Formats: sequence, structure tokens, C-alpha cells
Amino acid sequence: MIFSNYPVILLFDLSLRLRRVSLINKLNQQISRLREQAAALDKQLLDQRQETSEQWFDPHIFRTRAQFASPYVEELEQTKQQWIQDPSPQRTALLEQRLTQQLEALSRTLAWRLAPKPRKPAQQSMTREQTLQRLRDTLQQYHQYERRLDNMLATATTISAKQQTEQRLNRCQQAINDIQAKLRRYEEK
Repeated sequence: MIFSNYPVILLFDLSLRLRRVSLINKLNQQISRLREQAAALDKQLLDQRQETSEQWFDPHIFRTRAQFASPYVEELEQTKQQWIQDPSPQRTALLEQRLTQQLEALSRTLAWRLAPKPRKPAQQSMTREQTLQRLRDTLQQYHQYERRLDNMLATATTISAKQQTEQRLNRCQQAINDIQAKLRRYEEK
């Protein structure tokens, strides 16, 4: 009588194994797709000579700290391997959760980073000469403010008015210095 349910248990076990194999195949396909996307993004970052210094992911999702996407795919692959090989049900549940979080996070990030960036409208993009001219105009306007503030400082009658005018003059002069520095940088390009 003990073995009367034995075929049912075997069928159930076989069904679970088939589902797990199917799930592993789907995971392999997803990871393969993410690996291709990561390679494309890494190439794009290298071509643009862009390095990302910010953290891509929360530390509890990925332990990896990298400037490119491929190392994150490798960590995802390692998590999958641990999940496949670990016999402990409790650890398997934790690894499933981590695997799901990593898959979702990496998929979202790669989709976002590979998405075409919207271009600025033509009137917003300025040429180098237009930028230089705008900075020169702004500088001229700030010099006019500076002259007016000098006059106001010379004619101020109270200590409070002098202090306020001096503060405004200092901020104006700092803005002039900033604009001059920007102009120098643009002219050197």
C-alpha cells in the first residue's frame, strides 16, 4: 500500500524537473539577449570614449562595480549557476529572488541606455560661434551691472546699504569671472 502513490509522485517529480529545465532554457535565452545588448552598449561607450563613474545598480542587487555592462551579465550568469546547483530550498528561494531582481534591473538599464536619445530642436543647438557670442553679450551686460553697482556703492549713505551693495558687487564680479573662464575654455577649443 505504501507504493500505491509511487507513480503519481514520479510523474509530479518529472513534471517539476521539466518545468525547471524549461525555465533554465528561458533564462539562458534571456541572458544571451542581455549579453548581446551589453556588448553593444560597451562598444557604444568605448566608441564615445565614455566611462560611467556612477553606480549602475543598488549594492543589494549586484555586487559588481563596473564601468561597462558585460561584468553585470557575468554576475547574473553566476547567480543563475548558483541557483541551478544549490540543493537547499531556502537558499534556492533567495537565489531565485536575486536572479529575478538582477534580470529585471539589467533589462531595464540596458533598454534605457540603448534607447535613442531625443535630439534637441534646431533652435536649441548652438554653434560654437553662437555660444561665444552669447557669452560675450552676457559678459558685457554684467560689466554694465558692475559699473552701476560701483556707482551705487559710491553714493550709498548707510552702512547697511553699503554692505548690501558690496555683497551684490562681489556676486556680480564672481559671475564675471565665471563667464570669463567659460569664454577662455570655449576659445581654446
